[in-house]
Amino acid sequence: MVEYDSVIPPGQAGKLTQQIKLNKVRSGTFTKSVTVTSNAKNIQNLRLSITAKILTDIHLSHRFIHLKPDTNGKFVGHITMSTEKKDFKIKEITFGQKKKKDAPEWQLADDILLNHTVTCSDSTDGDGYFTYSLNFSCNISPPPEILSGSFIFKTNHPKRETIKLRGMINPKKN
Repeated sequence: MVEYDSVIPPGQAGKLTQQIKLNKVRSGTFTKSVTVTSNAKNIQNLRLSITAKILTDIHLSHRFIHLKPDTNGKFVGHITMSTEKKDFKIKEITFGQKKKKDAPEWQLADDILLNHTVTCSDSTDGDGYFTYSLNFSCNISPPPEILSGSFIFKTNHPKRETIKLRGMINPKKN
């Protein structure tokens, strides 16, 4: 939505206000434009662009996690998280499946607790965010099929104590 002064006399200043709805914009840079039409002889149409960057509490490198077996048969995964919080910690990571009625017994198992290590970059990026590299793994018997569900990250972040990401544990190495 754009609000503007409808008539601006020659040589005078006017006001143009553009409201931008951000409900469908995720983190990152975006650009919005508005075209101003006038009766000026030299420039009748002028396109104005607004570029902005939305910063989130925690930026995630992936929105879906895929654990695969490594050469030792351990299921492993990796994700990076960026945040302004210098002492960011991951307290716990679990993987849980949606419990379906009449599901096979191997799909009814309790949530799986994952082992994890976190390393932090020594410096911040241009936005003042620290980057945390997170490696995680679990030792489970290979399921006969792909396990689909959600990974739950418990953190010490005051605004994002829980992060939930969809994902799977795939028994195939490819």
